[in-house]
Amino acid sequence: MTPEEIGLLADTPGYWWRDSNGDCYATAEFDEQSPDTYLMYASPAWCAQWGGDWEAAAAALAEIAAQT
Repeated sequence: MTPEEIGLLADTPGYWWRDSNGDCYATAEFDEQSPDTYLMYASPAWCAQWGGDWEAAAAALAEIAAQT
């Protein structure tokens, strides 16, 4: 995820997804049947820990993704 995408979703903790158009969005409930790509569960604490530094959040997510 880009810092911009994280910044847009940070006020909406929950399950984060990417749809077929490439847009990211959040839902309060996990939809196992969703055709969209599940990205992560972003808890309020996870969002708050970055203090608005979405560049750092994106870098941390990229590091995790690189390990898988």
